[in-house]
Amino acid sequence: MLDLDTDRVVCLSGGWRDIFFETFETAQPLTLAMAETRLRTGHDVVMPEATCEAVLVALGGDPVRPG
Repeated sequence: MLDLDTDRVVCLSGGWRDIFFETFETAQPLTLAMAETRLRTGHDVVMPEATCEAVLVALGGDPVRPG
């Protein structure tokens, strides 16, 4: 299981303390790609709720009617 939070991915980027919000914007697609890769290979991912909806949409799902 992967416990994935964009805030933690931001902290892996150089200079994030100086430009947190800009770094957050670039870390979001990376976080989504990591989750998508993990899910497509049959593994579990734990993420904050708002991010989970974005991953579901990216995978072609409906956040209103998951399944």
